Amino acid sequence: MKLQILLCGVFLFITSHGFSKSSSFDEIQDSINQAKIDSIHIAIDSVIDGINDSTHFEIGLDLSSKSVFIGRIFGTKGSLYNPNFTYFHKSGFGFSITSNIWQKAKLSAAITDLNLNYRHKLTDWWDFELVYIYWVYHKNFIDNLDWNNLFDCTNSINIKDIVSANTDIVFMFGSELGLLFQEYLSHSFYLYPSSKNERISFEPELGVYLGNTSIYKRKLISTTSSDLIDKSFGMLDYYAALHINYQVKKWSLGMSYEIDLPQSAKHADNKASQIGFFSFSFKRIFSL
Repeated sequence: MKLQILLCGVFLFITSHGFSKSSSFDEIQDSINQAKIDSIHIAIDSVIDGINDSTHFEIGLDLSSKSVFIGRIFGTKGSLYNPNFTYFHKSGFGFSITSNIWQKAKLSAAITDLNLNYRHKLTDWWDFELVYIYWVYHKNFIDNLDWNNLFDCTNSINIKDIVSANTDIVFMFGSELGLLFQEYLSHSFYLYPSSKNERISFEPELGVYLGNTSIYKRKLISTTSSDLIDKSFGMLDYYAALHINYQVKKWSLGMSYEIDLPQSAKHADNKASQIGFFSFSFKRIFSL
């Protein structure tokens, strides 16, 4: 009897010890596999970010289901098409040319943006960008607006990889002066469909606009209107958006959906209503 109990004890010890070794082996194997996956993802990020941050030029096309004016006026102007050309130097300097083509304007160019910009990573958690835009208005659609120059200073603070806090300070001038602040929070989530330098990003965004003028949503182009009665500084717009981008090496395809809650002028007869619209973008990068 004692011998049987002893043999059972030995059997249980060996069995439990074997399972423990097997469990430890599985944990080690899982760690190795996860390390391999992480290294692949880091390599993909390195390739894609390296392409985006190196000297290159881009040819792109942006499409929007509506061209939306927000702030103290409201409404839509039909579909919008934005063919664009961008040059970026690895030092951080760049320029771009964008044509704004409205469906309402019978698919003719209404405004051309001439853009000079500089971006720089000040620290691991602080990105900085300066932008100057000069707008060329085409008289077949627009005679003149109050602003044709824009300075934009953007600061992006990465808070412990949890959320990005962003502030845009926009100063517009021409025949009149305009001041805008854009405050928004965002965070990017990444998926990797394969190990062939593919990356899908999802970026939810929440933000507000404050200022003393109404703005055209996609390009920050100010506009005059009979509804624009109140030019005092205050809240212009609340918005929420989701941006989805698929990039494989030098090709990029993006889609966004945005909901805006414009704030009407104090004495406006009509109150602004909620506006939602889709945007699509296509881009090809050429390394230099």
